[in-house]
Amino acid sequence: MPEHITHLAGVAIQRKLAETARRESEAYLAEAQRLSHTGSWAWAPATGEIRYWSEETYRVLGFDPDAGPPRFETFFERLCSEDQVRVRELFESAIREKVDFETDYRVVHASGAVKDIHAVGHPVCDEAGNLVEFVGTVIDITESKRSEEALRASEQVARGQVEALAQSLDVLATAPDPEKFIGQMLSTIGRLSNAQNVSLWLFDESGDSLVMRSMVEGGKLTGPDPTRPFAKDPFFWKQMPVIQELLFTAGPVVCDDSETDPRLTGEWRDYLKRKGAKRFMAVPILVGGQVRGFVGVHHADRASYRPEEIELTQALAHQVMLAIQLNEFAEQGRRAAVFEERNRMARDIHDTLAQGFTGVIVQLEAAEDAISCGSRKEADNHLHRAGELARRSLSEARRSVHALRPQALQEHNFWDALKGIIKNTTAGTALHTKFQAQGRLPELPQPWQENLLHIGQEALTNALKYAHARNFETRLTCKAKELRLELRDDGDGFKAKDRHDGVGLTGMRKPKPAAKKAPKLGDTKRPRITVLIADDHSVVREGLVSLITRKADMSVVGEASNGREAVDLWKQHHPDVTLLDLRMPELDGVGALKEIRGDDEKARIIVLTTFDGDEDIYRAIQAGAKGYLLKDAPREALMDCIRRVHAGETCVPVHLAAKLAQRVSGETLSEREIDVLKLMAQGKSNKEIGSALFISEGTVKSHVKGIFAKMNVISRTEAVANATRRGLIQL
Repeated sequence: MPEHITHLAGVAIQRKLAETARRESEAYLAEAQRLSHTGSWAWAPATGEIRYWSEETYRVLGFDPDAGPPRFETFFERLCSEDQVRVRELFESAIREKVDFETDYRVVHASGAVKDIHAVGHPVCDEAGNLVEFVGTVIDITESKRSEEALRASEQVARGQVEALAQSLDVLATAPDPEKFIGQMLSTIGRLSNAQNVSLWLFDESGDSLVMRSMVEGGKLTGPDPTRPFAKDPFFWKQMPVIQELLFTAGPVVCDDSETDPRLTGEWRDYLKRKGAKRFMAVPILVGGQVRGFVGVHHADRASYRPEEIELTQALAHQVMLAIQLNEFAEQGRRAAVFEERNRMARDIHDTLAQGFTGVIVQLEAAEDAISCGSRKEADNHLHRAGELARRSLSEARRSVHALRPQALQEHNFWDALKGIIKNTTAGTALHTKFQAQGRLPELPQPWQENLLHIGQEALTNALKYAHARNFETRLTCKAKELRLELRDDGDGFKAKDRHDGVGLTGMRKPKPAAKKAPKLGDTKRPRITVLIADDHSVVREGLVSLITRKADMSVVGEASNGREAVDLWKQHHPDVTLLDLRMPELDGVGALKEIRGDDEKARIIVLTTFDGDEDIYRAIQAGAKGYLLKDAPREALMDCIRRVHAGETCVPVHLAAKLAQRVSGETLSEREIDVLKLMAQGKSNKEIGSALFISEGTVKSHVKGIFAKMNVISRTEAVANATRRGLIQL
């Protein structure tokens, strides 16, 4: 009996241990199912009874475990309607064939959440081969499905961007016109999104209006639709909440139903309905975080816009903005080129024509003065020199006219154009020209032709003006990988290591002849007024020296060709009166005036210039000038001015004094406005001016508005021309 009891106790213990092990195993299985989102099940097809659902199966399929396993039809009703027919046919085929099945379907939870399920089933048969039940698993694959879709969407966006970038590069390589680039990008957006039409709209800040820049329909550029509300009224956008939302968020705006969207006004909704556009999205065009416009994409009835589609459209819109920026840069480059050419011609005219004619006047004045003194030979010399200057000025005028005629390169290649310019410029001069060409001239880019033509022009100018050459040879050599242009003359040269002051190919710029000291005349009983002359043009200095040294009460103690030399010579000689040109290299007249007056505030200086702008006069007088004369003033007026200034008086002619009074009494531009004006003269846009001065674009606009008001002008070109004439800025 005790042995029997012991045996029963052992069996009970074994059963308890086995039960504990089973519970532990079930717990481990349940935990594993929970972690892997995998549930197990058993289903009897003959009765439709679901015999077993694990705890995780209830959670995955969205049923209440307290209610027990549902009937099969109840479970089947939870499947998405799009999947029910397919899944039912699969189950029937598996039951009929008694085979495994594996499928994916979507199930809707009681909360409305949709889950993606992966199901696997295995048939279980009795010994007679009759189907008893199916057992299997269900796995919640919602997260992996979403990750897969996100990956596909990212791949689609990446493929779209790569394709668009490849097309962009192709367009840039074959058709650099930014307008074609914009059209290509809009066509790409329309093709990838299968849109009805794609349009580009930009905000016109000056008019506060919305303007259509470009539109693509059916893959082709089309003109603006006059029935579109924006086209009829450029300010219509202010009445549209959709556009206001886009401006406020600086992000894409989507309309999934144009008939019911409360953000659409009646007129805009009617227009979309007439065009059959059920959905649309607007993607902003951003520059520096600011909305410059938007790309509008219209569709007929279709599925809602997916995030990846919106993202792809945004990426392509950035490339549209790139095209717009390229177009703006091109336009700014054209404007800058025009301003640069205008400035170059202004400097050219000042350096050649204006100074040449000034030299003629000075020489004629000297000749007249020599005649009055009975010096016939001196008068003849001055008249001869005046004739030479007049002919040279005429030649310079011809050269300037040729420089203004770009059709020379349009009608001929650069070699023929260069030969024509050289022949025309040297006609009637003692310079003998010779041309030689070897090889076939290849097709050269336009900038190369222009640069080569300018090099030839500058070399010819230096040979004519400074080298005193008799022969000028132009030789062109063309080889397979080399083009060589040689320009030779037999005139005066210089050592390359020495200072060349702009003469020759090593430094083509305005020449700066060295200062020289005029010979002193014999002493007289009465002290003479010592005069220092500073002017960067030798013909003017020569004429002034001739005029002054002929006066019994005056003598020239030195000549300077730039402002820095003027200061040095003034410190060396301390002249009674200094004649100072306003525009000179190295240091301008006002700068030299300030340095001299800083050394001796009693220094008597007369500004002698070709510029009569009110700002030029004001700056000179403010810097301490005692006199201000134009170079075309009569010689007696100049002599009288020297004597008056030497006597301690101020000498400013009445008409120049009137301009000075107007400048003092009128509204003056601030230092910042002058800075803005200088950059305007360089062709800079408001944005570029703001970047250069480290101020906002809005502040630049305020300065431009103030400049227009103070100068009484209505355009930037007029403001620059007015400022140049008055001497506010120098080109």
